[in-house]
Amino acid sequence: MIDVRILRRLDRYVLGAVTLVFGPVVKLLSSGRDPLSLRKVLLIKLWAIGDSVLSLPLIHAIRDRYPDSEIDVLCHASNRSVFDNTNGAVSNVVEIGIRNVLRLFRKYDVCFDTEPYLNLSAILSAYCARRRVGFRNRLRWLYYHHTVDTDLNRHAVEKYLEMGTFFGITGRNRLVPLGGSNRSREAAERLLLENGITPEGAPVGFCAAVGNSVKARQWPRDRFRELAKRILDDGTAGRVALFGTAGDRELNAYIRDGDPRIADLSGKATLEETFFLIRSMKAFVSNDTGPMHIAAAQGVPTLGLFGPSCPELWAPYGEGNRYISHGREVCEYCPCNVPHKGLVPECYLKGESKDICIRAITVEEVYQAIREMMRTSAPAPARAASPGRPGGTPSSKRKSASRE
Repeated sequence: MIDVRILRRLDRYVLGAVTLVFGPVVKLLSSGRDPLSLRKVLLIKLWAIGDSVLSLPLIHAIRDRYPDSEIDVLCHASNRSVFDNTNGAVSNVVEIGIRNVLRLFRKYDVCFDTEPYLNLSAILSAYCARRRVGFRNRLRWLYYHHTVDTDLNRHAVEKYLEMGTFFGITGRNRLVPLGGSNRSREAAERLLLENGITPEGAPVGFCAAVGNSVKARQWPRDRFRELAKRILDDGTAGRVALFGTAGDRELNAYIRDGDPRIADLSGKATLEETFFLIRSMKAFVSNDTGPMHIAAAQGVPTLGLFGPSCPELWAPYGEGNRYISHGREVCEYCPCNVPHKGLVPECYLKGESKDICIRAITVEEVYQAIREMMRTSAPAPARAASPGRPGGTPSSKRKSASRE
């Protein structure tokens, strides 16, 4: 598989040049009025499992407004499970591929491009639909008839829902629970039992891993290990379950450290089975990554740990969910990881200051936040935690670091 960083460069420079040449032509030829009714709708979400979860409220809002429409999703095989079981909200899931895309030429009345920065998705939207909605960043806006800002002022869920308002579509600020087949549910139940996890002894879930291209988001593994030991030793939790892919087993083995109270589920379940596994958790602690958003959608009290990314956009969405972020307090560049603005850099800082934003989060504050969350009732999916809420931006201030 090609490194995602290489793909981003190809998109930025090669497809960026295509956009520079053809974007103005597409914009000039884009005229006419919005359709009075949407018969065929396409939503583009090419990757990112967590971001796919956040797009579901828009899809359901479109279905509520236009119940007889054909609503298709263009995505990758890696995130299609999010769209496969939507209780009829999605008509067809189309996996990205040359043959599949060629069949979509001007098939749709409207395309909602929910990708935050890819030139590829903007080009695809112009190919597939007569009217387009997307984010107002870089030159991609030339392909769209309506745009949504990329300011760091609202959650991604609310920005996606704004896309629908151009066509009289309004939705609820509420995540959609993720489902799956009976086979996936039964497989998840068996896996839990095989690891000694019963409904009466629901564990706290951890996701200590992040994608290879965003390692700066990863809270240090020794702190996850210390946190697990503390909540197990004091009885806050009877069990801890570790999530991740097969590639995360070494990381999770370090955190588990041979403790039989910790179950390592990494690489043992499909994505659809993972929906059911996470739904069985008592609470969830995670870096800013897909499983964090899955937990929030499943109604599990969720604590997100944020370093270089922006909690205003990506915090776990739901009343009662929380996040911890010290980025702006310790680094003048933070937040520097903002895909909506095309920014997914390596850490700008070097030496001891490298990744200081995520390392500024202490075990003690995560421990206290998770204990407080577990003393309250489970959240109903609704709005993102605000910085002023407990577990949001802490009140302590640290000296800002600069590039070395």
